[in-house]
Amino acid sequence: MKRLPFLGILISTAAVSACGVTEEKTMTVIDPGHYHASLIQKNNLEGVSQVVKVYAPAGMELDSYMANVDSFNSREESPTSWKEELHVSEHFLDSLPPASKGDFVVLAGKNRNKSAYIKKAIECGYSVLSDKPMAISSHDYEELAYAYDLAESKGLAICDLMTERYDVLNAILRRVISDRDFFGKIENVSVSSVHHFYKEVSGTTLKRPAWYYDVTQQGEGIADVTTHLLDLIFWQCFPGQAVAPEDITNLMAFHYPTPVSQEQYEQSTGISVFPDYLSSAVDCNGLLQVMSNGWISFLMKGIPVRVEVRWDYEAPTKSGDTSESSYIGEKASVQLVQNARTGFNRQLSVNGSGSSLKLLAEKLAEEYEGLIVNMADEGTMVLDMPQDKKPGHEEHFNMVAASFLSMIDAGKVPVWEKMNTLTKYKITTSAVKLSSQIDE
Repeated sequence: MKRLPFLGILISTAAVSACGVTEEKTMTVIDPGHYHASLIQKNNLEGVSQVVKVYAPAGMELDSYMANVDSFNSREESPTSWKEELHVSEHFLDSLPPASKGDFVVLAGKNRNKSAYIKKAIECGYSVLSDKPMAISSHDYEELAYAYDLAESKGLAICDLMTERYDVLNAILRRVISDRDFFGKIENVSVSSVHHFYKEVSGTTLKRPAWYYDVTQQGEGIADVTTHLLDLIFWQCFPGQAVAPEDITNLMAFHYPTPVSQEQYEQSTGISVFPDYLSSAVDCNGLLQVMSNGWISFLMKGIPVRVEVRWDYEAPTKSGDTSESSYIGEKASVQLVQNARTGFNRQLSVNGSGSSLKLLAEKLAEEYEGLIVNMADEGTMVLDMPQDKKPGHEEHFNMVAASFLSMIDAGKVPVWEKMNTLTKYKITTSAVKLSSQIDE
């Protein structure tokens, strides 16, 4: 049996003109306030010009982005060759020119501005690759929905930077629950994750921008990280199918804050005092109350779903972010866990009857070259892939970019992709509004 690639990655090709000359796409980076903006440029992109236009205000965020790109250009192994063309001013978007065919914008930064930037880019003729979240309020959602419709009418693409789809264990989980003979009907889904404000990325302490702790600019926890969790739920439960807003019922939500001291804030951002715009969130003890935690529950096509996110300031010694996904079916169940019990390594376990587990293992071994199968006990097996077949988180960014570039070439976004993205943001922005109403 022919082996399948472990991920459904679409490989982009450069557009070709009628005379056979390859036309390179031009990348424009707008207001890069998050390090994810630079990760799109960790490697050269096929069919994309090495000259990158950058529109942004002056400041530490732009300097950090430029330093990251320079590190990619100057590394010894497989250096990139990006040339940055800077357009720096307070009103940087005023000088954004109309796009040429195939040109696109990359967004990763202050989330309050995302939907407006997306709308502006589409109006100027650019496709958009945006880091999450693309909307953090009901107003943002309406602006995003408008931008998607406008993009569709212009033959442009909008793509949410959903890197988690390219994790091989997430892909295998999707494959397992789609095997209805083994798994049966999906009966319940529960996903949770714990993140940390102060942490290291690639061995370097991650400096947060001052506004990162302002939920009116960054977004609440249930409007931010939950975008990845909801995206995976839709993608894993209904491959290639649309989940519409009317498929979501019985929505409930709750949120609560993480206290952050002034000392912790300085350690994380390098800024010694809370900015004035955070004053309303500072309590009588001088602690900044960041509304970064909460849960959302709903029925998805009748299936009970619960999504929970928590942000602590710092992880315990020698630990890191944790997560747990549980999918219960009428015949079997699947759990993907990363916590202290698993040594903070991701562990995918499948539970079912002995004979069906054996048959499933045989199928998966044919489809995923190098698959590691360990029978933990009767009725449970643990699945993994060799490390060299598990690209890391930073490598996932180029995979998303390749898929996005293919959408540009096609001149459209898959119907299910557009619908699922809008449904996801309808859920998160509605959850924020609902939680705030409960507070009143």
